[in-house]
Amino acid sequence: DASGVYDHPGDSSTANRDQGFQFYGTSIADDDGVYAFRTVRPGYYEPRPKHIHVKVKLDGATVLTTQFYFDEDRADLANEGLFAQAGDLGELLILKPVDSIDVNGTSPAVLTNDLVINTGGSGSLTATPAQGEGPYYPVVVVANFDNDLATVP
Repeated sequence: DASGVYDHPGDSSTANRDQGFQFYGTSIADDDGVYAFRTVRPGYYEPRPKHIHVKVKLDGATVLTTQFYFDEDRADLANEGLFAQAGDLGELLILKPVDSIDVNGTSPAVLTNDLVINTGGSGSLTATPAQGEGPYYPVVVVANFDNDLATVP
């Protein structure tokens, strides 16, 4: 959540989590491969920089597990071991600001990133680097959740 608390039985701070935040979500890409999520900007938890965990599935099989990081947190990424594993491809894991929109007097950020999956074809795009899923997975069936993480059903 925005305070850096995970909704996980192994997190000692779980009782303090934001009860208005869904934590998990599923989005199905359209015919053009476009997907979207509405969420809150995660908070820091030591020692990790702010990040969002991502899994991509194709025909029910996981084809990518990775994490996205925030453009304004580049200084925090300099010493982040998991991010460093991506090497020169780390740039592919950075969410980029696109636009800001005003909704009810607030200005949520609109961020974007492409996910490129290696399906064994002969394409010339560089695949998004994989990253470990960390100690917090799997604890839920994310298919039971929609793509609006900021509103609890």
